[in-house]
Amino acid sequence: MTMNIDAKIDINIGKQISDMICLKDERVIVLEKLGKVNLLTSDGKLEKQLHIHGGAFSVTQITQDTIAITYHKEKAIKIFNMENETITKVIPLDIICWGLSFCNNSLTVGLSTNEIRIIDLEGNTQKSSSE
Repeated sequence: MTMNIDAKIDINIGKQISDMICLKDERVIVLEKLGKVNLLTSDGKLEKQLHIHGGAFSVTQITQDTIAITYHKEKAIKIFNMENETITKVIPLDIICWGLSFCNNSLTVGLSTNEIRIIDLEGNTQKSSSE
């Protein structure tokens, strides 16, 4: 995927941003620190606020309509359908998780113990590394 940033876009977010991603369709998700999940159009206008309860901390895209989210001080990754705004799956973890990425049908998650864990969408650990 190639992304060309043509101009500065002002977004009206009044809080600190904990994470943001550019979706495959060029829309943008911006997570307010421990707050709202904002879905923006490609030109930075608010399309909608996703009704996701809890302190969303990190986000990644799984499919066109599906994202995964980690939450502040929670031991789980939640899979969320953006179209019908429902949680479709919860992947429990044994430790608090922070950063999150998705590639090759696997989630890579940073854990609070300085560990990086690669898991499949069923929650099975494929690889783990720590300091």
